[in-house]
Amino acid sequence: MDKPPHPSLPVKPMVQIRQQKTRNLQESKIDPDSDKPKRTKSQMRRDRHRKLEEAKAYDLRAWAESQNLNVLSDRELYDKLALILHKYSGLNDVQVIGIDPTDHIHYLQRLKDLERKRCHPLVLDDEDFPLDETRLIYQPGTSFSSMKEIEREEIKENLYTMMLYSEAADAITNSGTQTLKQPKKHGTNTETDGQGKPYPKPGKMYAAGWHRTMGERGLMFAGISVLKPYGIKAREIAIEKFANATAKLAGVAKFFRKSLTELYPLGQKMLEDHAERFDVPSFDQLSLLEKGTPVENMPFANSLTITNGDFANYQHMDADAIEVAYGMWWAAKKVNGGWVLDDDCDHDKIKGGQFLIGEYGIAIDFEKASGLVEIYWRGKVDHHGTLTSVSQPGYTRFGTSIQITRKLVQGFKPGKNMGRTQIELLM
Repeated sequence: MDKPPHPSLPVKPMVQIRQQKTRNLQESKIDPDSDKPKRTKSQMRRDRHRKLEEAKAYDLRAWAESQNLNVLSDRELYDKLALILHKYSGLNDVQVIGIDPTDHIHYLQRLKDLERKRCHPLVLDDEDFPLDETRLIYQPGTSFSSMKEIEREEIKENLYTMMLYSEAADAITNSGTQTLKQPKKHGTNTETDGQGKPYPKPGKMYAAGWHRTMGERGLMFAGISVLKPYGIKAREIAIEKFANATAKLAGVAKFFRKSLTELYPLGQKMLEDHAERFDVPSFDQLSLLEKGTPVENMPFANSLTITNGDFANYQHMDADAIEVAYGMWWAAKKVNGGWVLDDDCDHDKIKGGQFLIGEYGIAIDFEKASGLVEIYWRGKVDHHGTLTSVSQPGYTRFGTSIQITRKLVQGFKPGKNMGRTQIELLM
């Protein structure tokens, strides 16, 4: 009999397939002579995988308990925890850094005061930025050229899909994370350059997936307007790019699932369980009226955001349904009007743009990293934001994040919100 895993240790999630609402004999594969549905080979394979993971987690717990972690110094404890993470995840060069949030109670307030003073997202080189209290974290990383060919091609294919999507989709113009929140005593927003002219919001943000529509309790697939861009030829090109990119979103979603599971299995399980519980449509599900194959229709995040063009925003917390937020960052080069991955293009082409978690005084320093950078953070719990960056001409840093948004979970009622998607309108 298998021993249950320790509840405090992460366990890789069992893949959960969303059940169809219509349950006839063919769809649910019910044997007329049996009260139980037949189990498919994929279900039995997943059960075997789950049991193996549970056994692995139990063995890991027993090994960890044998290490006498309670008698170690902080540095010894961090090294042991890094070894545990390596043993469980298989990741190399794992480092554990201890942060005491009580040391940064006033740090976050100083960041917000500086934002209000400058009326602009933070700049690391600002003379008033508390750099001496900020811990910059980075790893040299692995460049695309040094990856194994199969891994490199899988990553590049999905990054190209997201870059293509950004070339066709409409940019978000009302991102709350780029709006400065002034105290009530200061009145309305004062984001101006001192001469009464409003600061342009730095960079671009694009969204894929499902969001609440305005004025009615329905959903719309974010992406491209039927009215833009102006000009017949430009519109045709944009629609073609958009259609090509959205057709490959299932691969992007699979890539995000796999990557998050490898980085933080418990986070992936939390996201998947919440999506399953509330019947959240994944960002790769292009229609609420049709459900694809089980593999393409696994419960997942409803929102994928993509940023470029020196995007920056203020310290904020996300309006998400759960704590899980996960993203990827990489550098790209503009060639013939489109974004490409190039061997001579890396994060050192973009100065600044650190991902700062103000709650803990830590910032991921992309400029000193290489290739693809992945981050998991608690978007709805901890203040975070992207600092101002300056890219060399023809280069940019892409950033992405996946989340389950609170508004969608609160307002979505399966079967009552089946609006047409933008793709259906365009075709």
